[in-house]
Amino acid sequence: MLDLDNLFEDLEEEKYVGVVCFDYDGTLVSKPEGVYEITQETIDALEALRDNGYLTVLASGRSRLMSEHVLEYFDGLILLNGSFVSIGTKVLRDLYLPEFQVQQVAEALKRHGLSAFFDCLDDCYSNDLDEPSMDALLRVLEIPKEWFDPWDENADAPVYKFVISYQNEDEMLSFIEEFQEDYHIIHQPKFSYADMNPKGITKGDGVRVILEETGLPKEKCYVFGDGNNDIPMFLEAGTGIAMGNHTKDLGAIADMIAKPVNENGVAIALKELGLI
Repeated sequence: MLDLDNLFEDLEEEKYVGVVCFDYDGTLVSKPEGVYEITQETIDALEALRDNGYLTVLASGRSRLMSEHVLEYFDGLILLNGSFVSIGTKVLRDLYLPEFQVQQVAEALKRHGLSAFFDCLDDCYSNDLDEPSMDALLRVLEIPKEWFDPWDENADAPVYKFVISYQNEDEMLSFIEEFQEDYHIIHQPKFSYADMNPKGITKGDGVRVILEETGLPKEKCYVFGDGNNDIPMFLEAGTGIAMGNHTKDLGAIADMIAKPVNENGVAIALKELGLI
């Protein structure tokens, strides 16, 4: 486990000229494009942003556990699709699910025959790691099975969100219909999975919390993303930059289209925007 007190210096009094938020999967890395880790060009760009006075923020559906390998490049975090927000060691938002809601979802997953991992901040559980669609999803996301513990109702780590994989799309759609009034469910049929957060919790909320804390106006906020779960933060930012592999819906609201990840799209866009 990372020592976060040493990783992050005390940034609470820092004054920033702007905020730049980055999605991770599909933005900083992209397995379909052959980019499995952040490139040196992108790392250099992130360091240049810091040197120029910008707050660099990782804005991901991933947990802190699943982001450990890149935390050193960011001074702000919007994790678990906006459930957890921090700058340095200062936690600005920490919204996890009540136990009864977690149990309610767990029972419905079993009823629909769906596999899921139960996302915690620094832990993770799964109800069926060996189910083929879950195995495939973990390989796509490059998440080792060793990070997971079996789910049971006595698990003690707070759960923030769910990532659900499936083989039977009809069961997935039925599950979505059952929970769509209370949860924001982002269906990613391309990879046969869905991200599930309580309604009212999005990356956009995280961006708003960061701006309130720093006192910066929306116009000083730039966000990079590629998928539909990035739409809420695009709506909260002054400038939204969609990667070359973006979804149609995200591209429709983007202010700028960057080159693909495998062409160093982030670094080039930051230069074109004059931020580095």
